[in-house]
Amino acid sequence: MKIVKYILIILSVLVSIVGIAVGIGFLGAFINDKLGWQWMIFMLAFFVLLSLIYIMRDRKKSIESDSQLEKIGMLIFPDYKDEFKKFYDLYLQDPKQFLAQKELQEFDLGEMRAIDVLYAFGELKSLVHLIDWRGEEDEDQIETYLENNHLKQKHTWTNTSKIRVGVSEEKQRNGKFIITLFKSIDKDLQPINQRLIFLDLGSDAYAYTIVDSNTFDEIISHSPSNFHGSNKL
Repeated sequence: MKIVKYILIILSVLVSIVGIAVGIGFLGAFINDKLGWQWMIFMLAFFVLLSLIYIMRDRKKSIESDSQLEKIGMLIFPDYKDEFKKFYDLYLQDPKQFLAQKELQEFDLGEMRAIDVLYAFGELKSLVHLIDWRGEEDEDQIETYLENNHLKQKHTWTNTSKIRVGVSEEKQRNGKFIITLFKSIDKDLQPINQRLIFLDLGSDAYAYTIVDSNTFDEIISHSPSNFHGSNKL
């Protein structure tokens, strides 16, 4: 599951931080013993400067990422560009007021990131759908959502219909069939120049929508850490 991966990443980071701290401690003791307190001050100032440079660089990347995700949001929601821009700009300019919006009270947003803003807007407009990692609660849930909210017509799900034959309710919710299902649905969408694209929210649930093939390629090439296709499930 995705949550296990993130727990391991967090543990790895914590172990690294402890290791670095211990290493710096030993280095500081050695320098103080061999070279005196002046070198200790110099080394401390050096590490503080490096930290400030890293923080400023990270902040710059964050600003660039926010701007990039705004552009991507307009690609994902082409019929709501102005409304999305207003929604996203409020998040950037006044996060407190943004989170106080009545329609957002149902969301567990916590430490909100730019990708969460895209998800929240899409969910409010029924343009992004969230499904539990175990799978559909109702058969044909994904196809029905796509037909009603995106395709606006019935679609022939050739490959998907075949893999659904004989699938029990238990298998439908075993956490494995959903991956096979997403891959099959994506395959059935490609003849009409559409692709499933997933927002990486850092949770076990799958947040997905559809875009045309060219838009899919553009989004994946510009923000592979925030979006992925069914091939990455």
